[in-house]
Amino acid sequence: MPSLSEQLQEVRSRAEVCLYSGGRAGEVLSQYSGVINMILRLSFSAFLPQTLASLQRLSTALNILEKYGCNLTNPNRPKYWRTVKHNNPVFRATVDAIQGGRAVLCLYGYSNQLADGLSFPDDVTDPDVGCVAAVTLEVMSLRIELEMLIKVCVCVLCIAIELQGQGLSTVALKCKTQMDLRHLRGSSRVRPLL
Repeated sequence: MPSLSEQLQEVRSRAEVCLYSGGRAGEVLSQYSGVINMILRLSFSAFLPQTLASLQRLSTALNILEKYGCNLTNPNRPKYWRTVKHNNPVFRATVDAIQGGRAVLCLYGYSNQLADGLSFPDDVTDPDVGCVAAVTLEVMSLRIELEMLIKVCVCVLCIAIELQGQGLSTVALKCKTQMDLRHLRGSSRVRPLL
């Protein structure tokens, strides 16, 4: 199947030929706007589920980074707060799986590279709570904004599928099982954004 840009180029070429051969702009628009809309809807609904899955993984990683930050700002820090082990399955599956995850940990103060992880420098007795709080707030804000974007994308996906004439229940079930999005209620309704 040709790529989206190849399909759009083909439509453009046909429209150009039509205009050069004496066709009117209104005819060209009516003839090809439906084709362009169909191509865009098909492409959008084909790629949006993968995009949503990626955004959901990023949101999960940000949630874990947020927890690291909250643990560091808590006066009753966990026993092993000084190190983050790379072999930790949660760390590997979330934070280490996104670009920049380790950089955020460095901003928290985990600046020593160990063979099996990251740690605070030996001379640091407590994390810089002000710095950690500021970074955590940014991570938290990004996660919240990302979750709002995910909700909008789910709504757009459902609308795109509906425009293609497919039932929303199929899409909702697919989204729920493939991406485990909590943004769908039941099998055929999208939870309101507010």
